[in-house]
Amino acid sequence: IVDVPSLRSLSWTTAFVHDRHGFCVLAHPVYPPWLRRSVIKPHSRTIHMVEAVEVINGGLSTTAQAKLNEIGAQVRDRAPLVGNSDSHHKESIGSVFTEYPGRSAGDFLAALSAGATRPVHGKPAPMSREARSFTRRRSMTRPGWVRNVYREVAGGRAEK
Repeated sequence: IVDVPSLRSLSWTTAFVHDRHGFCVLAHPVYPPWLRRSVIKPHSRTIHMVEAVEVINGGLSTTAQAKLNEIGAQVRDRAPLVGNSDSHHKESIGSVFTEYPGRSAGDFLAALSAGATRPVHGKPAPMSREARSFTRRRSMTRPGWVRNVYREVAGGRAEK
């Protein structure tokens, strides 16, 4: 297990992960907003840096998921697609998943390489007010998100 440093560029991060024989998935590329624009460009360099794009996410609002659906429709012929519960709260675990031929991690990686993955919506997960508040505080789209994350890690209270 390797700790990937945060607050680096996408190209730096993908190079770091690939140098350690890992694979990269763009997680819910509706946040931050610049990432969505980068991903949907017809000749997107961003898509070529990663092994897959997450297009179904169990922890997003209906509005954000609709934007993610649009992204999936635009990139489905250019990148393998995956689903993820992105569990910031326990209720969402398993609410979304990725189907692929086989059962092992090796089978999953082979399916990614072959573009044979399929994101699947499971049972919708209700998100409590507390969980939604936590997710908003941690969002990179909000001013002061670095300060808020630092305060949480350092044991202080994040600003609302």
